[in-house]
Amino acid sequence: MQDILTVLADARAKIDRKGFALQKSSQYSVDYQICCHTLGMPGQGLPDLVIYMPDRENAEQLGMQLLNEVANLQITQGKFAHGRVLRKDVFPDIPAESRVTLTLLEVNPMFSQQLFALNKVLLRGKTFTQEAFQVTYPDDNGNYPWQPGSALTSLRLLGRPPE
Repeated sequence: MQDILTVLADARAKIDRKGFALQKSSQYSVDYQICCHTLGMPGQGLPDLVIYMPDRENAEQLGMQLLNEVANLQITQGKFAHGRVLRKDVFPDIPAESRVTLTLLEVNPMFSQQLFALNKVLLRGKTFTQEAFQVTYPDDNGNYPWQPGSALTSLRLLGRPPE
């Protein structure tokens, strides 16, 4: 296991190189769900991103791929808004069988302060707000976790569903 200084140095190098770092957070992974998130995006005036994935084969890899794609899209298109829908055809680097339409939910500030606390260290004293969006996705029938009949109702949501 890497020590915290190595992890911080690695994250800082990624933020300097591409504007953000990706991290799996075992501290916030709950109920057989894997939590992956970005760090450092507020340094560019953009919200960080978080995704929860059911803990099954390749979940961490897919979660990281999706976050990487959404983060790069946000860097090129600008700050997203609550309820923003990202159609699956905007993710050409994701394998076709794994592409889904995503919806972004604004994360409750209580959660974002905890989840992204490392930004205070990584962003080297820059003043920033800790906005964040949760990347959500539908089940195989097209239902999101907050919709009736969804197979993903146990997926942890950190903010309110879109209206």
